Amino acid sequence: MLLLSAVLALTSCKPKAPVPGSPDPDAPEYADDIAASEALQQALTDMDGLDEPDGVVRGVLNEEGLTKALADKNNKILRLHGDVEGDVTVAAGDYTDRSFIFEAPNAAVVCDADVGSVTLTALNENGFTLNGTANTVYVNGGDIKLTLNNSVKKLYITARDAEVTLTNGSFPVIYCDNSTDVITNKTDAAVQLILANGTTREIPAGKTYNMDTGELTRAKG
Repeated sequence: MLLLSAVLALTSCKPKAPVPGSPDPDAPEYADDIAASEALQQALTDMDGLDEPDGVVRGVLNEEGLTKALADKNNKILRLHGDVEGDVTVAAGDYTDRSFIFEAPNAAVVCDADVGSVTLTALNENGFTLNGTANTVYVNGGDIKLTLNNSVKKLYITARDAEVTLTNGSFPVIYCDNSTDVITNKTDAAVQLILANGTTREIPAGKTYNMDTGELTRAKG
């Protein structure tokens, strides 16, 4: 009886296990996860509206038509579509208040201008090259080759088999929700990638990230 009482006394003095609770909101990793999750939700909301531009879309069929449409400041959303072939150039200029949609499967587009948003739906094997800057670039068409030689504030990739190469400039965040895409970072700084499940990855400078395998390899070229 005395032995049992002693055991009970010792047991009552044993510290209790902590009760699981919410993560510490001041912890850096918790703050990062919340920020990534909120950013992802905003990205998905933005991408839901890609097929429904907010405004009147001015359709053009070639580079000449695009140049004429840009001369009219009332044309805020421009869509290149149809059977135009070869290279189409958006000449240098400040079009940061304009949105561009490229849906021309036989053409490649070179953009030397600073632009607002760009949506890539269909282009040929040479894809889209940005030499100016952009606030937002959406890649939502299959087999798109995208070369960014200047800064983009937000890059959204929902397309299958997209090949994205970052050569210069800054890219604060990239959202990618397709497992068949490949992203090559040839810039001097690491870039942050937010995946569809809200997790983040870092692509170091000089590395290629294969979404399908999750492997980082040395960037070619």
